[in-house]
Amino acid sequence: MISGFQQSALEWNDLLRDRMLPYWHDTTLNSRGGYKVYDPGDRSWRAQIKSMIKGENDRDQNESLRGLVSQARLLWVFSHAHLLGYSTSQHDYLKRAAHGYSYLIETMLDRQYGGFYW
Repeated sequence: MISGFQQSALEWNDLLRDRMLPYWHDTTLNSRGGYKVYDPGDRSWRAQIKSMIKGENDRDQNESLRGLVSQARLLWVFSHAHLLGYSTSQHDYLKRAAHGYSYLIETMLDRQYGGFYW
């Protein structure tokens, strides 16, 4: 018999695998390098989550939002998703992570003084 906690964990796993990770995979790739980051503006975080769960993509992309923290967070998400076995032929999270890693190394790494540019 499955407990309520186990049932909830299974439901969240399905939501992560089927909605959340594919949403970020499909909407964040920036052809110029790194990831596109959403500026939520006036939208509440609840509206953003509902939009993401529904698979909607009404994001107004802004090139200036490619900061170190947001880029590193998405790199971590894609890397971890791959390590946990969520990659498929349609959603290759390792490939997305490699894309973000290349951007960080090529664009944000301070080769003269060390560390990364914000």
